[in-house]
Amino acid sequence: MTDIHEFLDFDIDEGAENLYNIILVDGQNLLHRAAHSFQGLGVETPDGEMVLTGATFGFFQLVSSIWEKWADTDTKLIICWEGGYKHRLNIYPEYKANRRNRDPADLEPFQRDLPNQGAALRRILAVAGWCQAMAPGYEADDVLATLAKTHGKEGKKVAIYTMDQDLHQCVTENVHVVSPKFGSSEEDIWTLERVTEKWGLPPDRIPEAKALAGDSGDNIPGCPGCGKGWAKKLLASAQLVEVLDRAAVELLTGEYEGKAWRTPSLTTKIKENRELILISLVLATTVEDCQVEITHPEAQPDRLRVAFERLEFHSLLNPVPFKILTEIA
Repeated sequence: MTDIHEFLDFDIDEGAENLYNIILVDGQNLLHRAAHSFQGLGVETPDGEMVLTGATFGFFQLVSSIWEKWADTDTKLIICWEGGYKHRLNIYPEYKANRRNRDPADLEPFQRDLPNQGAALRRILAVAGWCQAMAPGYEADDVLATLAKTHGKEGKKVAIYTMDQDLHQCVTENVHVVSPKFGSSEEDIWTLERVTEKWGLPPDRIPEAKALAGDSGDNIPGCPGCGKGWAKKLLASAQLVEVLDRAAVELLTGEYEGKAWRTPSLTTKIKENRELILISLVLATTVEDCQVEITHPEAQPDRLRVAFERLEFHSLLNPVPFKILTEIA
């Protein structure tokens, strides 16, 4: 008689190496993704008004999927939230001005409602007993970076779940970034090797590339005229500070992928914008030692069930998904 293990012809435990001891979720990033995916979902009030619930429902559904894929038996999950921009605004007042000054009329209805759903979600997560973290004045990236470094140094396997590639700078042997693929239910696992291959630099030097090239999404200025291509060339064989020091006294030259290069105009721009580049470096670097405030209240499954019933989250009330959501606590 053929043994069932031989018949299956694979190692039943083969996925164990992809399980994590700590899963850090970029709360705002995932909330926005959930809102976009479930933007039509809502419930009607007794007076006929529509209350949008897609972001909240989608958040629970997505985290449930994350937990099933990546959690081990003793895994701890922490939802990390924004604590404001004060730290970086003190350094550069125009940081993220392009986002902060957006006209609400330019946003989709589900985007305008996101702050309301976010606040409600945090209350429901507290009832669920989920662990939440924030650092006043610091962004979620800094919270994620601080917790990842702390747990990674303890030898734990850490997953940062986010679509934000800024967190690639946090990757180490113990810390991975897990990102959903566009248009797919699968995820990319960004390891030390993969991040280095993508950026052409080790993770801890990624901020140097952003300091030169800038980042329009976060309104990080960088050096005018220096895009990602030139940043790679300049940093391929020298640290950022060395590039700045050389530009101050000589023409920048070098070799990249077997081809020699020289750049008189960019040398001048780097020389003239040294302080702006150094400010950009600080803006682009995640803070790994901010004072994180963590809340982990006792789970109240009965109250969670009442909340789901009122919001008409029927699929989450089924025994299996509801059990998973209460296990996360």
